[in-house]
Amino acid sequence: MEFKINDYVYINNTSDIFIITNIVDDICTLKGVTIRTTLDVNKDSLVLASITDVNNLFEKQENIISKFKTSSKKRQSNKMLYGTILHIDGDKEYLDSCLELYKDMNIINKSQFNKDLEKKMSMVESVVRNPRSGYDVYHALK
Repeated sequence: MEFKINDYVYINNTSDIFIITNIVDDICTLKGVTIRTTLDVNKDSLVLASITDVNNLFEKQENIISKFKTSSKKRQSNKMLYGTILHIDGDKEYLDSCLELYKDMNIINKSQFNKDLEKKMSMVESVVRNPRSGYDVYHALK
């Protein structure tokens, strides 16, 4: 079977649906739709997912997210937990969807989160750009 980028597929004998993100020769790079993984798989191991299966998957996901949103709105203010979420993620698409969910559930104030994140990321970038040993940090703090 001929596959193309953005096709939804199953790997033989699995129930998880993946999306094809790249194809080189007979190897497809897959990204999990509901599981956070990236895999390189031979085309012979793939089966095209039906439109019905993909729609059912997205409907199921939306129902779960709706339950989270509904339960957060019903939460009594005296039973709320307060704190900070620092969600650093290499997958921008996943990070954005999580931030949107946090916002919808009134877990974070996105504008304040972005300000805090910018500050923390500039600190991380500084360390990455100027790596120092523990010895250097120790003596810099003296």
